[in-house]
Amino acid sequence: MTAVAAALTGGGVATASTGPDPVAPNTEGQGTLAASPKVAAAVGADLCAQVAVNAGFSGHNLLVAVSVALAESGCNPSAQAHNSNGSTDYGLWQINSVHGIAVSCLLDAQCNAGAAWSISNGGTNWAPWTTYNSGAYLSHESVAQAAIDRLGSTPPAHRTGKVFDNVLDGNGAWSGAGVSDGGGSVSQIAVAALPNGSMHLETLSGGLVFDNVRNPDDSWSGAAISDGGGTVQQIAVAGLPNGSMHLETLTGGKVFDHVRRADGSWDAVTLADGGGSVSQIAIAALPDGSMHLETLNGGRVFDNVLRPDGSWSGPAVSDGGGTVQQIAMAGLPDGSMHLETLTGGRVFDNVRLPNGNWTGPAVSDNGGTVQQIAITGMVDGSLHLETLTGGKVFDHIRNPDGSWAAPSISDGGGKVFFIAVTGMPDRSMHLETLV
Repeated sequence: MTAVAAALTGGGVATASTGPDPVAPNTEGQGTLAASPKVAAAVGADLCAQVAVNAGFSGHNLLVAVSVALAESGCNPSAQAHNSNGSTDYGLWQINSVHGIAVSCLLDAQCNAGAAWSISNGGTNWAPWTTYNSGAYLSHESVAQAAIDRLGSTPPAHRTGKVFDNVLDGNGAWSGAGVSDGGGSVSQIAVAALPNGSMHLETLSGGLVFDNVRNPDDSWSGAAISDGGGTVQQIAVAGLPNGSMHLETLTGGKVFDHVRRADGSWDAVTLADGGGSVSQIAIAALPDGSMHLETLNGGRVFDNVLRPDGSWSGPAVSDGGGTVQQIAMAGLPDGSMHLETLTGGRVFDNVRLPNGNWTGPAVSDNGGTVQQIAITGMVDGSLHLETLTGGKVFDHIRNPDGSWAAPSISDGGGKVFFIAVTGMPDRSMHLETLV
């Protein structure tokens, strides 16, 4: 989306400036208040705070969310900014029409908040908003914090920051969720299995990444720092057939690759994508020892292959539609790879065949209410797509013959706000939920 200076009229509609567009067309536009900004901001901030909490924002991410909305629209749900490239920014968080979300949704305060939650990847990535990148949101933090404080006991139970492990065994039975990280400060998770039957849970907390190993005997090692830089905004992880593991970290639009060798040692961090405009990442390993890094940039998805010899192919478009909000991916034993894309609450499945050709996206979840996705391949050639809607997690199985089974609930607690999933060598699957 474009960076647009807008003024709210008496009817609450923002009109775009005629200035140039300095950023790529996936960046949220900025609206500014005209008359009586303090009064309008104070009233609007209460609305933004409430719908942001309902959407899932909590802690520091809640403060950022409300501050960004104040900077974008003055927290006016009717705000519109018409950009010089023909697109339009709508509502509290000035969500751009390029995302393909219905205007009726974007002009509804709660629905707009849900879109902001989805596009920001659960509040962990604010790069698509120019008011965040410029730092303009910072001047609104005092008003935002006051609105959050006024909520008092109104918000639903605050997020705990704890991670739970739920195991689906080879016979299709769930173990039920048990604590895998009870520290209480986790903001994002990623998980990967290794050929020896161990599983690595990566947790992001305060810009630091921690590695917690679930051993084949089901014991946990406890969390140890895997990236201590303190600036990480997003993580992805994948296990390779040789027993190594790749941890990808996103910082300032750039992607970095951290390799954990099979002996448990970590290599020095290297740059995987230095373009500086990546907003989301996903990775998957294939049986031939290659690894695919998918990057989301301007609603488009790019595929960058790390070959077995350690060289990168360089990014090439894997989905050029321009409306993708989230991505997830998984490899299968036959050498194919599935890229799931989330757009307007709907999920699409795009298959990269073993010969390198893409099938093109086809609908895998048409419900229109999905907020987050996670996916994993299984040793039998099936695929599990986990979707998060309203705090509940649903399991969609793609059978080896390509047919999809009807979705079933995998976590109905209603408090989940982030998910990760991985298939194990013994045909079991682990669903990690952050609540």
